Amino acid sequence: MELRKKRKLILMAAAGLLFVALLAYVFLTPMGALRAAVFVNLHPASAVTMDAQVQRAADWVSAEAVIYEITSHVPHERATDSDLVNWIVYRHGPFYTAEYYGWG
Repeated sequence: MELRKKRKLILMAAAGLLFVALLAYVFLTPMGALRAAVFVNLHPASAVTMDAQVQRAADWVSAEAVIYEITSHVPHERATDSDLVNWIVYRHGPFYTAEYYGWG
């Protein structure tokens, strides 16, 4: 195999591994799910730079849901002129998803 094809193959394998690692972080960790939800809600800078802490477990849901409070670099929604502070992270077996919870 020529050198150029080997380099391309190695680069493709590295990109594939990086993609799998990113997916694992997003779907297998609560913070990854939280960052992905903030990113998908069109706040990429906040998704990368934010800090969050567990605020409380959701009383109305079993142990599969935890509410997180973003403490720094809070995403701001211009349409409602409000900060998107509280987010809820759900656990579905080994996977996590998140969505905006509200000010509360």
